[in-house]
Amino acid sequence: MEYRRCQGKSYMIRRMEKPEYGYQFSMLKENRVQGLLPADRVQEGEEVQFWYDISGKHDLEGYARFHKLGRDFLENFIFSLYRVSQNLGKYLLLEDELSLEPDMIFMHNKEISFCYVPGNKKSLETSLGNFMEFFLKHMEHGTQRDIEICYKVYELTQEEHVDFSELAELIGEDSRGGEKIGEAADFMEIGEGPINLEESLKDKEKHCFFLEGFFGKKQFLSNLWRQRKKRQEKEEFFFEPEESFEEVSNPTVFLGSERKEILGELRYEGDGRGKNFKIDTPVFLVGSQEGEANGVIFTSSVSRRHALITKEEENYYIEDLNSTNGTYLNGETLEYKEKVPLSKNDKIMFAEEKYRFV
Repeated sequence: MEYRRCQGKSYMIRRMEKPEYGYQFSMLKENRVQGLLPADRVQEGEEVQFWYDISGKHDLEGYARFHKLGRDFLENFIFSLYRVSQNLGKYLLLEDELSLEPDMIFMHNKEISFCYVPGNKKSLETSLGNFMEFFLKHMEHGTQRDIEICYKVYELTQEEHVDFSELAELIGEDSRGGEKIGEAADFMEIGEGPINLEESLKDKEKHCFFLEGFFGKKQFLSNLWRQRKKRQEKEEFFFEPEESFEEVSNPTVFLGSERKEILGELRYEGDGRGKNFKIDTPVFLVGSQEGEANGVIFTSSVSRRHALITKEEENYYIEDLNSTNGTYLNGETLEYKEKVPLSKNDKIMFAEEKYRFV
């Protein structure tokens, strides 16, 4: 696997020798399949490269480094997987060719995108079983009921035949002892926009085709609305800077140091209102998301999770987290997941914000 920036976009490149595929790639190239990452094919001799557009997204493997995965995530994953598998059928694409490897599942806020890999030999059931093993390793310790449900989902995915409707019914149960939620609200948000419940039940081709085979449509919509409403009350997905920033002194340009040892600090050298950061944890996240990043940079050009600095023994390393506007070390662009050692007085740019590592 390789990651590369090109013309303002980020790509994940998967290399394959003599892949077995027929009409699948033509289908992918000519159609935008909802739930799949856009992909292009490049031929280099006997090698075929699939370029997946991952701009602005983070893979699940990296996401799990900073977040525990709970029942809310699993619910979102199960329904996202079911929807994309239904979409594949419209284009005669095989659901077994979906990759459920954590480093090939990408997230943007709470939207999940999958990679279609022509010639993939694993069945969807096998891939889902393997995915659930990854999930359990990164599962958060929520309520006892949530933990029980997640383990029940795991047990179902280890069976020879996986029934999506059974998984959906299980993960959609209310956390109060498996009790079903009663009446639904008049309006709820599903997919891209608000859907009127009565209208959606009458017009299933337009709004509810993906619910065929699930437990009752009205019950499903009620459960999904209730749980998403709770998540919206708990979480804010976008950082909006307030009018007042905490007071910081005028930045000074660092011209050098007579001390040879590395202090583990980022000294601000920009012309804005940035501040210095002390790298005081083994894993130091730089970004614009207050409450999540260790070093918060209040500017729209910096991504919520922009870059990562890690300390291993006495050495420091930096890597870009597929930020929108890039991370630069001494003028060179860092590729996604490219882990590079830091030296004293290295110049670092997070988008347009300039720092020096000392």
